[in-house]
Amino acid sequence: MLQDAGTKKRKATYLRRKEEHDALQDQIQEIERQLTELRAKNDGGVTQLQELIAAVGLNTTMKNAVEQQQLKVAMAQSSVSQWLQNQSVHPMNNFIHLGREWTERRETLLSMKDERLARGFRYVTAWCQHLAALKPHLSEERLKMQMGISAVFITR
Repeated sequence: MLQDAGTKKRKATYLRRKEEHDALQDQIQEIERQLTELRAKNDGGVTQLQELIAAVGLNTTMKNAVEQQQLKVAMAQSSVSQWLQNQSVHPMNNFIHLGREWTERRETLLSMKDERLARGFRYVTAWCQHLAALKPHLSEERLKMQMGISAVFITR
């Protein structure tokens, strides 16, 4: 039987299956290589995720610590405020005993002037020591004295 030049000989089934098997083996190796690469990349992602979770936990811990410190400062401010309100003698409140004569009164007040101004300056300087200089501040202290006279100290 002679074959025509235009007709092809059919491949044997086992050769076709062997070629398909080899092609599938190549695909398996390529997929396994890709899987290995993806796992390596994913390990980096897991590490980043763990670092992110740790950072969020640390951030939460720090926020809680700051909040606790702020609460302690608020409690201290409350205690100081209460102490100042209960204080019977204000640093700027001194009793002045004036005589009956106007000249005697004037001399007494003039003799106290420098010392009183210095004391007031020291008090206001100490009060403003830790305040921001560029921000406006207002403090108003009201004192009720023994004879029902009120004194108001306003500091800006």
